[in-house]
Amino acid sequence: MKKVVSCLFAVLTTLSLVGLSSCGNPTPSPSPSIATVEVTDISIRGSGYNEGEPLIMQRGQKILLAATVTPSNATNKTLTWESNNPDITVTPNENNTCYVEAFDLGNAVITINAGSYQKTIDVECVATILPTSIEVEEEHLLVPISKKTKVNYQVLPENATNKNVSVMVQTIDQADPSMLKTSIEDNQLILSVDQLANIGDQYELTLRSSADQKVKATFLVEIAPLEITSMEFKQEEVTISLQDPDYRMLPVFTPLKTSYKEVTFVSDHPEICDIDETGKLLPKQAGEVNITATNVHRPDITCSSKVIVTNEESQYLTRLIKKSDIEELAPVQQTLMDFETDKVAFTSWKKVLSEDSNSASHISDAGWAIWMVGFDTYDDDGQDNFGDANAVTYCKIAVPQEASKLQFVFRSHPLPDDKAKFRLLTIDENHQVKTELDWTIFHETSDMFVNLDVTAYQGREITFVVEQDQIGTKPAGTYMGVSLMFRKCLFDLPENEEKFIVDDAYNILLQGK
Repeated sequence: MKKVVSCLFAVLTTLSLVGLSSCGNPTPSPSPSIATVEVTDISIRGSGYNEGEPLIMQRGQKILLAATVTPSNATNKTLTWESNNPDITVTPNENNTCYVEAFDLGNAVITINAGSYQKTIDVECVATILPTSIEVEEEHLLVPISKKTKVNYQVLPENATNKNVSVMVQTIDQADPSMLKTSIEDNQLILSVDQLANIGDQYELTLRSSADQKVKATFLVEIAPLEITSMEFKQEEVTISLQDPDYRMLPVFTPLKTSYKEVTFVSDHPEICDIDETGKLLPKQAGEVNITATNVHRPDITCSSKVIVTNEESQYLTRLIKKSDIEELAPVQQTLMDFETDKVAFTSWKKVLSEDSNSASHISDAGWAIWMVGFDTYDDDGQDNFGDANAVTYCKIAVPQEASKLQFVFRSHPLPDDKAKFRLLTIDENHQVKTELDWTIFHETSDMFVNLDVTAYQGREITFVVEQDQIGTKPAGTYMGVSLMFRKCLFDLPENEEKFIVDDAYNILLQGK
């Protein structure tokens, strides 16, 4: 028994000594080793370079390449750049970038190292870098009238040697090609739309590379609607007589070419003077009324004008010519002038525009003809009712005693599907108005010779009146490209025989020019 106890005591004593030894001198734990993160990829960016494809350069060109190392926590992200061709050099730059410069034609392999990872880029130095494609921002562009629109495009690759392009315009349906102008400025396509263009007209534009005709981009251009900003009547106050010819009130719109010209009219005293849906005044008794027009698209846009109705004798001989206009007009004598180059034979022609002609309407002396352009604010579709005449020119002429015919020469320049029409009136000393030639239509660019019988006017002072209007198939409110040139008038006097075309009165001879 004593022997067993002695053994246990010896074991416990040994364990105690071991424990005391461990507490006094602890053994340190081994520190973990730092792991190396290897580079797995190097991506390259640069002008004209696409990953996986050769870098095409032009002799003398210098390109900056930028490298991105993956992963971002790679242990060694320091790059080295090498080229195997001394004519195509590499120059390391900061932030993992490098300049590649081609001094001569040839090929090179650029090697990029990051740690144990390596990447190569094939480089080819050529004399010319052809474009491969043209990109345009949008495929369908809405372009407003009377404003320049800049269209961004890009010729690829970015380092193409020749980035010049040409522009081809093709019309769709009946669009007028002259309404859209194009130019290239600072590598941008500039589009300009004429104010006479029609809303909704479409054009197909093609940008084609000057270096390679097969490289092109095609897109659609459409004339955009124009919002209305304001409108007003031409006169704040209008005085009419119960005996006056018909009078129509129509607002002038801003912008003039706005797409929204539909209005409603109202009179605050219709029992005195009402107004119909076309703007025609309907006077019933003497008094004053206020006429208001309201835009249908923008009811917050309105305009008003005062109308004074009298039962006095009318001052108007026609809708646009007053008695005083004729009475104060001095007669002119005939002056023989050259048919092609000089002014019309009688140079004292007066002019007047109707209320429903818009601000683009005009009558002007062009030096060898009088231009008459009366644009309808609302097209009257050629109906022979009130408001036909939009532009009027007139002159009091002393008819020679020996004259039997007076010849007028006109020319029209209509756009496709548009027509001009005109008529000739006379007003004698007693203010009697006579229609000498009723409304006659132009439908093509041509000269028109009109011979009037003036035997009854020999030795008298007669006022000759030319009235112009336009008709067409376009919607109300749109421009129509119709103009009338009043080129000459001439009597059949002996000295004029070579310049006067003899024919029956009112017969029209077309001379295509």
